[in-house]
Amino acid sequence: MASLSLPRRQLLRLIRELGFGTIENLVVQNGQPVWRPFPDCIQNFALGKTYCLGRLVPEAQRSALKDVALKLFEILDHISGSALVTIYVQDGLPVRVTVKYADQHWLSIIENN
Repeated sequence: MASLSLPRRQLLRLIRELGFGTIENLVVQNGQPVWRPFPDCIQNFALGKTYCLGRLVPEAQRSALKDVALKLFEILDHISGSALVTIYVQDGLPVRVTVKYADQHWLSIIENN
């Protein structure tokens, strides 16, 4: 993970710290997170659940983070140009991603047939 770009390391740090919730409207350009404008970060709390906010991530979770981070970055790598991304986070891990491409992305697909 040390070979990741600074924006990608920052994204992983944000995911871990968020714990549960979503990172919405994250601008991704050519596979890299862009932090201006800053995305909307919505943190969820389940009542009656114990949270470890701001603590070190256990080794097992670090290993799981590496696996899902690779899958997350594979998705981001397929973004050429610019798109808005929403990342769904559970237990400090990305579990689902949605990508909103600009209209030009879809126009180029349908016009090339």
